[in-house]
Amino acid sequence: HNYVCYSRHLMAVSIESSIALSLAREDETTVLQAVTLLVSLRPELQNPLLDIIQGTPGRRYPGRIKSFWPDKHFGFIECSELLEELGHDVFLSDLEIGHFSVGSSVSFSVILNKENKPQARALDADVPVGAPPSKAPRLSYQPVPAAPRGAMRQPAVAPRGAMRSPYVAPAAFQQARVSPAKRHPGDSAGSGQRYEGTIKSFFPEKHFGFITCEELSGIHGSDVFLSDMEINGFGVGDFVTFSIGYNKDGKPQARQLRA
Repeated sequence: HNYVCYSRHLMAVSIESSIALSLAREDETTVLQAVTLLVSLRPELQNPLLDIIQGTPGRRYPGRIKSFWPDKHFGFIECSELLEELGHDVFLSDLEIGHFSVGSSVSFSVILNKENKPQARALDADVPVGAPPSKAPRLSYQPVPAAPRGAMRQPAVAPRGAMRSPYVAPAAFQQARVSPAKRHPGDSAGSGQRYEGTIKSFFPEKHFGFITCEELSGIHGSDVFLSDMEINGFGVGDFVTFSIGYNKDGKPQARQLRA
């Protein structure tokens, strides 16, 4: 029930805020796994992501929704701190308001438009009273592509309780999480490399199977584990490409299968 309600909320916000809010509600391992899979699909994002990770984190601001006009598709959030710093209330789009309304106390992230005016993103319930403020550099303009108005927003997470496969983050993001003893020459998880193989077996009642891949078999001495959360409509005998993660024993697990 909670997931259904949250899904409806996410469908009312921009896709970037939807993804950020979804990931923020997950545990650390799940977030790192999602980032790893993203980099395997979009390797050109690795360096920009590292720049963001190595920089000073942005911060959240508390405020109250002061006004909103559904027919105009926007409103404003009042935030004394940002009003003092920038001289403006915070613009609030109908792609960000979600289930909140005029009078709601919220916390939010901020981007500046090209006119240096603040715009609210990723609204959530206000932080508890007395929570220490975070420190961040002064806001600066960062262009963000606008999402098409009226587009259906889908949640970026599976319902809680769904089976999660074992995972170890790659060296590109969390080097210390993988014991050197579990690594093998030629390992490249997290580098964006994809492998080719054939689905050798799959047991629906056991929720797993294996992919044969000559390259990885030569490195690890075993076939590649395939979860029912990753098989994605393929079947035994299908030739696929895939990225990999590692379980706690250093064994490869297939991710993001494609034809």
